[in-house]
Amino acid sequence: MRWFFALLLIANGIYFFFQAYMVQPVARTMQVNTEQLDLGQPVVLLAEHTPEQQPTQETGSAEESVVAANPLCWMLGAFKEQVSAKQMQGRLAALDINFAIKVFEVAGKPDYWVHIPPQPSRKLAVKLLRELQLKKIDSFLITEGDLANGISLGLFTEQKRAEKLYDSRKKQGLEVSLKEVPRVYTEIWLVSEQGEYAKFSEPLWEKIKQGQGGIERRRNYCNKIASPENID
Repeated sequence: MRWFFALLLIANGIYFFFQAYMVQPVARTMQVNTEQLDLGQPVVLLAEHTPEQQPTQETGSAEESVVAANPLCWMLGAFKEQVSAKQMQGRLAALDINFAIKVFEVAGKPDYWVHIPPQPSRKLAVKLLRELQLKKIDSFLITEGDLANGISLGLFTEQKRAEKLYDSRKKQGLEVSLKEVPRVYTEIWLVSEQGEYAKFSEPLWEKIKQGQGGIERRRNYCNKIASPENID
């Protein structure tokens, strides 16, 4: 009986040793290794995507909106005569490209007018004119406008020449004035209608230039074309 009890104690001791030093360390190692596994990025459902994760075409849409709101137009010119502009307009219309003839008023370089101010009456103006001509001073009677009954001494395109004459007549004792006269002239252009911009190709322009010396091609937003000076 004693030997049976001793055998039971020895079996319990072996079982305790096996559980404490063999099974539990292996289990702990497996648990640690499992925790250290790199599982990669977490799975995200499509419903959980934020606006930053979703593709957008806002930039492209904005650019298309700008072009749609501000269409581009071509301008060809300037033509010296409307006949030439009409001929070119007809050539382009035959190619299904529509242009309109536009006439613009363009500010030019001003003139400079040396003159004697208007006299109280026409009779006094004529008398003064004769006195000046007797002194060999080039002069002409002004018959209309805000300087009517005045005496013109010279009209110049260069300011320095006008100022030189002004100083010279002033030294002669004449009552003279110097006036800047704005000059406005007209220019004839062909302006493409909206929607025709893409039809006017570069090869076509090269062909037109060969037969039309001095003709320029300019472009700008259609709604900004008010004069040739407002064009890129």
